[in-house]
Amino acid sequence: MTDKITKKDGIAFVTSPLLGETTHAFLGRGGGVSPAPYSSLNTGLHVGDAPDNAAENRRRIRECFGIKERDLVIVTQVHGTEVIGIEKKTPPETTEADAIITARANVAIAVQTADCVPMLFFDPDKKIIGAAHAGWRGTLENIAGKTIAAMTAGYDSDPAKVRAAIGPSIGPCCYEVSAGLISRFNDTLTHTGAAPGERRLDLPGVNKVQLEEAGLACSNIDRSEICTACRSDLFFSHRLEADKARGINTGRQLSFIMNRAFNKKR
Repeated sequence: MTDKITKKDGIAFVTSPLLGETTHAFLGRGGGVSPAPYSSLNTGLHVGDAPDNAAENRRRIRECFGIKERDLVIVTQVHGTEVIGIEKKTPPETTEADAIITARANVAIAVQTADCVPMLFFDPDKKIIGAAHAGWRGTLENIAGKTIAAMTAGYDSDPAKVRAAIGPSIGPCCYEVSAGLISRFNDTLTHTGAAPGERRLDLPGVNKVQLEEAGLACSNIDRSEICTACRSDLFFSHRLEADKARGINTGRQLSFIMNRAFNKKR
């Protein structure tokens, strides 16, 4: 991933050349209407921002990328491993899941993050797309691998041909966790990015390894090197900005992918 920040209609985002046949973006925090601490392109309805602000921000995103209102699919993320497939019926936003896959064209499937790892997937042979949200819980339970497994089971995708882009998230430079959590990762996974005695977790790095273990070619995995905590001027960072004791939250940025392969207006 080049990690080049692109701007369109005042909205900043990062894209991946691996997903070039799709319409997709890892969006930043700029270009919206929400006031601090949600400034300004917050899309989350659950963080304390006024719902009208989040709705307007979503409208701006749809307008920027040519997405119809009914075709932007967002679900309720619960830090789990539920992967849902979208066929004819679009699920309501109250549907609990942390990954979405679909073969439908011109439907934008999205995840919301603020330090957690956003991942976007594309199978160029089967024209299947996917989007996944991985916090430490989802990573520990291998949401990345389970998303690939769902693409294989539901749509006969060949993991060796699937492409994945790992978007901006908190990096090991800033993600210090407890010794107990590190031990849980060390006991479960082949890679944590943490040296003995180290308590910094390489969350995007773990997900990259899990994708490789799921059968993806290393050359088909694109990882952003942007740390959302280091670049909180561009991205929301829950670790850096939120303070539960003081009742302070932060916004959520959107990452989405839409298969435009059959879009005659392309």
